[in-house]
Amino acid sequence: MDRVSITHAEDLAATQHGLITRRQLVELNVSPGVISRRLQSGTLIRVDTGVYRLRGSVESPEQQLMAAVLVVGPDAAVSHQSAANIWGLLERAPDKPHVSVVRGRWRDKPFHVHRSTDLGSDHVGVVRGIPTTVPARTVLDLGATASPRTVAAAFGTALRDGHATLEE
Repeated sequence: MDRVSITHAEDLAATQHGLITRRQLVELNVSPGVISRRLQSGTLIRVDTGVYRLRGSVESPEQQLMAAVLVVGPDAAVSHQSAANIWGLLERAPDKPHVSVVRGRWRDKPFHVHRSTDLGSDHVGVVRGIPTTVPARTVLDLGATASPRTVAAAFGTALRDGHATLEE
């Protein structure tokens, strides 16, 4: 791998909370052999299937959320309680991240994956560099997984803070 590929990989990982996928590395012309050597040397650290953390990157709640999105795929977004927390609609983050995606089956992952038939680009924004369902969609999603009291609190906060309107 030449220095340009390394630099591009590092630049991309910097925009993704220190994470990069195997697919992204290959698209940057990094060979499978180089990926294996970097894993063995500890320059890349396996986070989950096909997702790696660059050595020296700071582990954080945002990195955990980004990792879940990257594992699930390019059409995934942080959702439900995780999205409510990152938008400031709920104070407490869930124990395991919640991610939504249109298709796929996900088992035995350290996060919740919700399948949605209507997760369009108009339902996804970016918060702290992480694809996340927009507040109105987030409150709607909470209705499937949270208590009515939690949904009402998140909805009230979204309205009060200007993240959503009654028309949405």
